[in-house]
Amino acid sequence: MMLRKIFIACLALSALTFAGCGGHQDAAQNEETQLVLTSVQDFLQALQAREKFRLQRVLHPDAMLTSIDLRGDSMTMKLTPSAEWLDELAYKGPPLIESIENPIVQYSDAMASVWTAYEFRIGEELSHCGHDAFQLVKSEQGRWLISGVTYTMQDCQ
Repeated sequence: MMLRKIFIACLALSALTFAGCGGHQDAAQNEETQLVLTSVQDFLQALQAREKFRLQRVLHPDAMLTSIDLRGDSMTMKLTPSAEWLDELAYKGPPLIESIENPIVQYSDAMASVWTAYEFRIGEELSHCGHDAFQLVKSEQGRWLISGVTYTMQDCQ
């Protein structure tokens, strides 16, 4: 009977130890997920404000943007280097407001992705909606930089 009590006590202690380790790992994963999402949110806030400098800070210098336009009769795809895309945003105009819903973050080591549905407004007017796929890389300084954005453009109802 005494041996059984010792065995149960050891099992309980092991369970608590693993639960503690799992909790720590979950906290680290949540923190890394938040850092990835912060980079995406910084991108969206800079886009809304049309602030080229802030966009450059969160984009990798070789970042590419890929749009897949599903509006109309046929699909069109366009690849744009971020430097060219940033020049298109440099003029003053209404805010470019992109709101995302339920982002899904995945990461491993120095790469991450964020998948999310979005709506895009130019000022107050709804322009289009679709899905975003952000690809991020971790810099040597530990910052998550966006290396690519692929997005669909659809009419919204």
